[in-house]
Amino acid sequence: ETKSPPIPEPIIFSEDIGYAKIMGLTFEESRDFSTIKSTYRRVIAQYHPDKVGAMGPEIREIAESKAKEINHAYQYFRKKFKADRSSDQ
Repeated sequence: ETKSPPIPEPIIFSEDIGYAKIMGLTFEESRDFSTIKSTYRRVIAQYHPDKVGAMGPEIREIAESKAKEINHAYQYFRKKFKADRSSDQ
């Protein structure tokens, strides 16, 4: 009887943990792209210019900076999961 080799655990990088924190994800949540995507949409909406526009220029600036961090984190995970899918084929 031939046993198939065990499926290896995904490699975890320190960037994964840092980007997960930026988006407010737990480590386990950061392993599921659909969870990342829904969290991204919810979190990025909080920093949308229409939401913070009336709060003054200082708050707008902070929100813009935070939105850039969140977008960067999302792009990191998007690329990572895309690379994982293409290497599986």
